Amino acid sequence: AKAFELSQISCARIQIFQLLAREGTRQQAVEEIKELIKLFEKLEPKNPELYFKTSQLFARVAGGNEFVIQKTIDVLKKAILLSPTTCIYLAENAYQLTLMQDYTQSFHIYQKSAELDET
Repeated sequence: AKAFELSQISCARIQIFQLLAREGTRQQAVEEIKELIKLFEKLEPKNPELYFKTSQLFARVAGGNEFVIQKTIDVLKKAILLSPTTCIYLAENAYQLTLMQDYTQSFHIYQKSAELDET
């Protein structure tokens, strides 16, 4: 049963990737990401690495679409909530905020990430 549930996550990630990378169907991708978040919360609620990698993947193929990036930031925030001292999660958050042109917030988060990286 666990293997089937994990395959659901993999299939959903591939479907969203295809929507973003090949079809360019951004609004549908946003809706699918919302459903994927629900699936994560049900099947893998304490897996920050899954949230992080998913967010990072979709942010890279979002084509700068602010609605998609906002959803990827939402996914990433869950990883940060689960593992608040993982500096790479914070650095990714700062990067995605830069994509949203929120340079002030991005700068502050980059600074926090750098401080954590020094410890």
